[in-house]
Amino acid sequence: MDLRDPGVNLLDLADLVENLPPGCALWRATGGPLAWSEEVHFLTALLHRLDVITWQNTGMMHAKPKGNAPDPVSPPPARGEVDAKAAVIENKRARREARRANR
Repeated sequence: MDLRDPGVNLLDLADLVENLPPGCALWRATGGPLAWSEEVHFLTALLHRLDVITWQNTGMMHAKPKGNAPDPVSPPPARGEVDAKAAVIENKRARREARRANR
């Protein structure tokens, strides 16, 4: 199948996209949990475990470790979530500017 052919069936193209592996360029561009491959998920879980162990060992001289436990690393947010947050911020900025103009 030649994907450069303008007559490519959309259902065939959708099948190809659906079966893309996690961590491929398309998923990295769109964000979300599929942006990371299984190896990256495993490595971030391992890194979090090491962070927790380090955090727990900082309190060895004291009764309890100081501060809160470290948070795990999250996958990048989905592109739609980023755009929605940006729209909310822009809306707030526009309303603030409108209030300032009315004063």
